[in-house]
Amino acid sequence: MVNINDKGINLLISAVEQNPKQFFWVRTPDLLQQVYVSRSFNAAWGKSEDTLFEQPMSLMSALVQDGNQDLFRLYDQRAKGKQEEREKTILSRIYSVDNSILYVRDSCFSIYDTYGNVVGAAGVGQIISESEWFYDLEGKVKEPSPLDLLKRSPHAHHLVEPIPDKVSNLNVIIPCKKIKDHYYISTTVGEIKLTKRQLECIYCFFEGMTAKQTAKYLRIAPDTVNEHLQIVFKKLGCTQKLEFAKLIKHNNK
Repeated sequence: MVNINDKGINLLISAVEQNPKQFFWVRTPDLLQQVYVSRSFNAAWGKSEDTLFEQPMSLMSALVQDGNQDLFRLYDQRAKGKQEEREKTILSRIYSVDNSILYVRDSCFSIYDTYGNVVGAAGVGQIISESEWFYDLEGKVKEPSPLDLLKRSPHAHHLVEPIPDKVSNLNVIIPCKKIKDHYYISTTVGEIKLTKRQLECIYCFFEGMTAKQTAKYLRIAPDTVNEHLQIVFKKLGCTQKLEFAKLIKHNNK
């Protein structure tokens, strides 16, 4: 059996540890139990490596559900498939501890015993930039925008729309992308996921409308407007409207 303390594995771990955004991991062949994960996992994801030993599927639980539909099938192939299916690179998006989105490139290979039997799975996980992630997702293309990649990606079964129709005539622009029923907007603390109504309330807020004016415009109750805004405040970790206004990336038409 190949042992994780063998010289070759130690050299690989040492090389990975040079990059704080990479971590080396070893799991059982069925991928259900964690055998080893390097200390750099903490810096990459923001959670202690003990998390994976206590809850081996916690990384899967942190997957961003929209756009990761095929990942569970790919992970299943890793555990049960042929050699070429077990040894591959998988791209995924996960939520970090502060609820921002991390883009992950994860390469996997099998560990064999002296008889050629698979006795474990190992790999290197790496946190990469959003542009690198889309670049890998689409293959080598000449500097398209992430939004263009998202539109063309065969892995993303959704449409991308700039803003809901209800607020398209307002004087505010908040860059966003739509994935299924949710909108993703950029903030100074990372990308956050919003419902259509939450995004509409934000547009009205930056338009200078009060909760009462927003309620009349969207035909909902003022209390509902405040509830939507409070949810967004909580996602951003702020309490004041002035602080909130500085966190959302927006501009005027």
